[in-house]
Amino acid sequence: MWRRVGRVALKLAAIAGAVVIGFILSLGVGLMFGPVSLGPVGTVLMSVLNRSENGLTFVADDTVLAWSADENRVDLRFLGVELLDSSGSPLVDAPEVAVALSLAAF
Repeated sequence: MWRRVGRVALKLAAIAGAVVIGFILSLGVGLMFGPVSLGPVGTVLMSVLNRSENGLTFVADDTVLAWSADENRVDLRFLGVELLDSSGSPLVDAPEVAVALSLAAF
């Protein structure tokens, strides 16, 4: 019985690994052709940014990844950015905010 459970667990781990590898490969191919929208992952990133207790709220219309081959980096870009105070009034409004991630550092 334990052998069967072990085989099933191994198959599930192999499937999960294949899905992760497929996701990474498709993201890499997508980055070669232009910026890739992160969709729901962008919402998660914004919720992480809004966890501070300073009363400020970070809002963005979209979050994308863009690859710069000549500079060998990936940019995490937030589009349509607003920074709101605790009453909801806008403090900062920017069309784009980018964070450059060096591939060499990874």
